[in-house]
Amino acid sequence: AYASSQREDTSGHYNIFVGDLSPEVTDATLFACFSVYPSCSDARVMWDQKTGRSRGFGFVSFRNQQ
Repeated sequence: AYASSQREDTSGHYNIFVGDLSPEVTDATLFACFSVYPSCSDARVMWDQKTGRSRGFGFVSFRNQQ
């Protein structure tokens, strides 16, 4: 399982934008999709603070460019 408390500092990592996400996609499911790549370090879905609903996009972090 993917717990947010296990997140590492990704400030020096490479990030990609992932759009057109289904409202059911969570940080954990997005991470699971990219975890086949060994350098994948984090995944975050952006949420609307007022409604609590997904904004339909997120970001995935990688330790290196490849």
